[in-house]
Parts: sequence; C-alpha cells; structure tokens
Amino acid sequence: MRKTCLLGCAILLLGLSTLSLADAKRQLDVKVGDEIYVCNMGEACPCDTMAMKPGNCKCGKELIKTKVIKIEGDTIFVESRGKGFKGTGKYACACGEACNCGTIAQKPGNCVCGLEMKEVRGDQ
Repeated sequence: MRKTCLLGCAILLLGLSTLSLADAKRQLDVKVGDEIYVCNMGEACPCDTMAMKPGNCKCGKELIKTKVIKIEGDTIFVESRGKGFKGTGKYACACGEACNCGTIAQKPGNCVCGLEMKEVRGDQ
C-alpha cells in the first residue's frame, strides 16, 4: 500500500512539472512594429531577455521599451540594439494563460512577473 502511495505521488509530481513546462511559451510572438521590452546590457548581453511587459532582466538591469524593426528567421531586431535577439528562448515564464508577460531568455532567472522561468524543451 505504501509503495502504491509513493508511486502515485511521484507520478503526480512528474505530471505537475510537465504542466509547468507546457505553460512556458518558448517563442516570442511579435511582428514588425510591436513594442517589447529588452535587456539594456548591450551587444555583449548573454541573457538576451525579452518580454511583453516592463520589469528587470535576469542580470538585474531594468528592461527598456523598444520597437521591433525587423525579423529574420528566428532573430528579432529592435531599435535600441544593432545585434538581434534570439526569438526562441531556452527559458520562459511559466505563469500560465492568465499571465501575458511573455518573458523569454537564454539564461535562467526570474521573469518580469517575478516567477522563476522554466527551461523549455522541444516546440513548447
């Protein structure tokens, strides 16, 4: 009986962790002309944080509001930076459907709504 209970708990935890990854949106859906928030560290920024709402990036700097000027494949170019941002994040906010902060980054940390970003895998 105890083994069955432990197995059930393990399956439940695995299911919950899978759901949190499913809620994390890997791709930032933007088009030319959209305003987004990006990390203000400059060209050498390793986190490449982007979001749909204001806040701080993983490196602690305040995100700046900018406009998407060009999209080439998976690269998003904005007014404030010559080098493009990768439009597919290794990490994304997993705050669910009700939250629309849209935070993605290449390094782990917190999203702009304060929750810890989750590593995303595959086409999520």
